[in-house]
Amino acid sequence: LDATALTAPDRVTLTRLKGPKFFDTVRHPTIAFRGTTLRLRSEREGEVAGQITARGVTRPATLAVSFASPPRRADGRVPL
Repeated sequence: LDATALTAPDRVTLTRLKGPKFFDTVRHPTIAFRGTTLRLRSEREGEVAGQITARGVTRPATLAVSFASPPRRADGRVPL
């Protein structure tokens, strides 16, 4: 993810978020997420667990995801 493209509702918040005490986008312009598992909660919603790296620090994270259409299994079939 491009951390430099971050937006906020006002200039003060944006400056703080991009600044050296938060994302430090000058020294760390990207945020990376590497998903390792997908758990479907319904046909079109789920959670992706993995690792997120921001400011050079990697931590576990789980992201809520939604799909426009049901995702396919590795064999190409849609799960039941």
